[in-house]
Amino acid sequence: RPNAGHPAPNQSNKAYRAANAKTAGNICTSSKPVSSEWRPRKRIRANAKALGETANATIIPGDATKPPPCPGAPCGIVFLDPPYGRDLTGPALAALVARGWIAAGANCVVELAIDDGITLPPSFTLLDDRNYGKARLLILKHSPPG
Repeated sequence: RPNAGHPAPNQSNKAYRAANAKTAGNICTSSKPVSSEWRPRKRIRANAKALGETANATIIPGDATKPPPCPGAPCGIVFLDPPYGRDLTGPALAALVARGWIAAGANCVVELAIDDGITLPPSFTLLDDRNYGKARLLILKHSPPG
């Protein structure tokens, strides 16, 4: 998120590129209606371009609580940044799992407001919970039964 006080990734940052080149793939960008979420999609496109990964990134605008079926392999790393204060994280994670977007063993990084509550679907385990200013960052593991 370059506009959140962090530098934009670029091709000269080899560690960032190496870590993210292997995870570029299907990206579900939003938990809000498509019409109001053009800025995050624009940033994702710019980051993919800066990493030289535009051919490997598919940006699908839409509502993460009502995703389409996953068109390919499920994602091993998921970043979710739903609107603060709307309790969309649990429903979005459950819907993404149900539609085949999140692989077994996937790591999920979720950004919330520091005072947002969350009810995780049963297949998710909290690995870490950190506060950064007004934001709360959760790191989760998806471990379906069986």
